Amino acid sequence: GRQVLERKQDPNMWDFLSAIYLERRIFEMSASAKIDGGLGCLSGRSFGIRTSIIQDQNFIHEFKNEKWLGVLPLIAADDDNFVTRVDHDPGGQP
Repeated sequence: GRQVLERKQDPNMWDFLSAIYLERRIFEMSASAKIDGGLGCLSGRSFGIRTSIIQDQNFIHEFKNEKWLGVLPLIAADDDNFVTRVDHDPGGQP
């Protein structure tokens, strides 16, 4: 299926605050990458990832079985953190 984004007819204050939060994060991450090579967690609401990565069986296995400090997730990092690590791994795979 194809995702279609629609604008709300009556945006409210929370919609506005969410939009400026994402705008600030994108600006901050661009500046950090340029200045010192740093990278924060990419927001799942504002980045794209190749379908071939998402469909990769190794990616799916690692995503479903992510460990934190060597144990299964008592505290899970969350999907945005996992995808950011995979996306910026020099080998390109989890």
